[in-house]
Amino acid sequence: MQHCESDEGVLMVVLDGRLDLTGVHEIEADFQRQITVRRLPTVIDLSQVAFVSSLGIGLIVTCAKALARHDQNLILLSPQPMVEEVLKTTRVDLLAPIAKDKDSAVTMAQSA
Repeated sequence: MQHCESDEGVLMVVLDGRLDLTGVHEIEADFQRQITVRRLPTVIDLSQVAFVSSLGIGLIVTCAKALARHDQNLILLSPQPMVEEVLKTTRVDLLAPIAKDKDSAVTMAQSA
């Protein structure tokens, strides 16, 4: 997991690999701390994530709800087709919308 803050005041988080039991366990504490403590509009780049399990979905939902309590948005950027299908099937995209490109994601994140 990499993270940095963009010039637009949006936290950009880049994830890779698999958001399964092992993957979530490896990033969960740092991921939640980075997102919930900063309380910034956040974009999670999922372009390098090959698989999302129910634990990964739970992690995304928890962070989206925590940000929403502070009137901040969580946007999911460029998920791979299989990951996007899971996000839409589980309706996570209603809580954390999906953007196809970085510029759109940043704009969506800023519009609280």
